[in-house]
Amino acid sequence: MPGRPFTVEVAQDTPRSRPTFTVVDPDGEYQQTYSSRKAADAAAERANQRRSKR
Repeated sequence: MPGRPFTVEVAQDTPRSRPTFTVVDPDGEYQQTYSSRKAADAAAERANQRRSKR
């Protein structure tokens, strides 16, 4: 049974600052920050595929 999926969280310090996108492991073992939503979504998808193969 695969675990919960990796998710992408968005953080923006101020309305004028650029947002950061963080791929988060629901188990708390992994986090990676990206500057674009597309890159973060792709990384989360790859991580979810790897997890489902275990």
